[in-house]
Amino acid sequence: MMCVTLFYVFLTSLLCEGLTVYDTPLAEYCRRAIRPPFMIRGEYVASCVYLCEGLPFRFAREHDGTRCVVLVDGDTTEGYCKDGECKLEEAARTL
Repeated sequence: MMCVTLFYVFLTSLLCEGLTVYDTPLAEYCRRAIRPPFMIRGEYVASCVYLCEGLPFRFAREHDGTRCVVLVDGDTTEGYCKDGECKLEEAARTL
């Protein structure tokens, strides 16, 4: 399990280090390769992009409207996924 968690952290860090949602191979929607090791109360996702199952490695976006958390001024704030990014709740509802 530790190897899987480290692998997930490694792939997530690759996504965060220069790669963006827009230049990463994206699948329409796919089965999640692994469940994220960090779920907040089981209701929110920490990232609106996840690793797909199988090869080649590719990512998919959470469905628009999936609840997520975003860090604002050192505090976690509820938001909603929109186009692969976690938007603040107020901004997501007005779109």
